Amino acid sequence: MPLYTRAADNPWKWMDESVLISLPLAGYLTAIVCISPFARPLVQWLGRRMLLVAAAIPVFAAHLLLYVATSVPEIVAARTIIGAGYALVTLACQDYVIDTTLKEERDRSLGMFSAVLFGGIFCGTALGGVLANRLGPSNVFLFSASLVTISALLALWFVKPAEKSDPAALPKTANVPLLSVLRDRQFAILVFGIAIPSNVLLQAFICYLVALTLSSLGASSADIGRTLMIFFIAIIFIGPIGGRAAERGVPASMIALAGGLIAGMSLLAVAFSPGAIGMIFAVLGAGIGHGLVRGAQVSVAMSIAETDLSHLGESVVLGTLRTMERLGSILGLLAIAALAGQAGYGVATGVIAVWSIAGAALFAFSSLARQAPLT
Repeated sequence: MPLYTRAADNPWKWMDESVLISLPLAGYLTAIVCISPFARPLVQWLGRRMLLVAAAIPVFAAHLLLYVATSVPEIVAARTIIGAGYALVTLACQDYVIDTTLKEERDRSLGMFSAVLFGGIFCGTALGGVLANRLGPSNVFLFSASLVTISALLALWFVKPAEKSDPAALPKTANVPLLSVLRDRQFAILVFGIAIPSNVLLQAFICYLVALTLSSLGASSADIGRTLMIFFIAIIFIGPIGGRAAERGVPASMIALAGGLIAGMSLLAVAFSPGAIGMIFAVLGAGIGHGLVRGAQVSVAMSIAETDLSHLGESVVLGTLRTMERLGSILGLLAIAALAGQAGYGVATGVIAVWSIAGAALFAFSSLARQAPLT
């Protein structure tokens, strides 16, 4: 996507190119932030099957827009619409996992969900890179529009319909007390030390810097796709392993800590000496770390919701986690893009690495200070 955006017509000549090519991803993340609080109420109102089908309609149209797009504003608008659909679909599925599994099985189930989710992204990354190299980037979006149609039909056929709830009885989303949740020190450190750095690493490094760095080294679209798919392969295998480790008594906080450290440390080598081989190991380490963090951070947040923040409820705590990590990833992406334009891709990668390691260290210190890690 960064390379596709860079090749499009740019009516905003005044904007730095590094920031400009990050705008489609920033729009995508902004839509997720704005739509995420409404995912659970919409599920309760429409039912999961109808929500999945309804979300597919604008996403299908957005992929067609990407197919015919020739300018950066068109690409940004399409990616923003896709972000809204992604938020509704993935959060509806994640809430289903949380609602239908026992507490002692939650870590494994979340790990399996992450594996399935990123398994699909892995297939798209690998196939998209090959198709872009052979058919041209725009034709990839025409193909993906057909996949959206197939997914909507599968939802109609296989997802069991649910009874609708009374809209008046749905939880209100406009007055979510974000500051009240963030006043809890352990939750705030989870957000700023683990969740946000992990999402910045995903969005700014995997979705932005990897493609640009490899392109500057002469890699083709297919080569970039093959490198990126290593990240998703790692998540597919590591996600369930993290869940099983939690079931065997390993604290979720320790799993999240390990993930943050592994992800950050894996980026150090490529930050100092960018190269194709080093990038492979960096992407692999980032995938292992993100696979450990993704399910574990939700489990830690749910544990805090059941103890220190029980007066606010699980929905508020989990909604705050989702909102803050995505707000942080938007700001982090734009900051890293601006830094990459001024100081280069290596320096930007190094900042992400240091941020991830420092956040994990802060989270570890906080857990030790409590003398009893959360599970």
